[in-house]
Amino acid sequence: MDVIDSCPEWEGLLSKITEAANSSLTKANVTFYFADVVKQFGKYADVLKTTNLVTLMFTLNELVTAQGKVSVTKFLIDLVKTIPRGSLILV
Repeated sequence: MDVIDSCPEWEGLLSKITEAANSSLTKANVTFYFADVVKQFGKYADVLKTTNLVTLMFTLNELVTAQGKVSVTKFLIDLVKTIPRGSLILV
């Protein structure tokens, strides 16, 4: 599982979750990236090329309000073009 998040308050918590998941009995493979995927999509496109499920943990209205309509629209178009056909996006 790859987690990309830009919220500063989450960085410490997600790092702990990542560490715990990677050392648990389930042997989950979790990688945490602290980044703004809307602004830095190109940097993380390779991570998304093999995904089956993308979860956006905010409403699209909140995202547009925070990031702007043009950048969010570009992000969503790039996301749909990048993920494999048949992958799901959960908002």
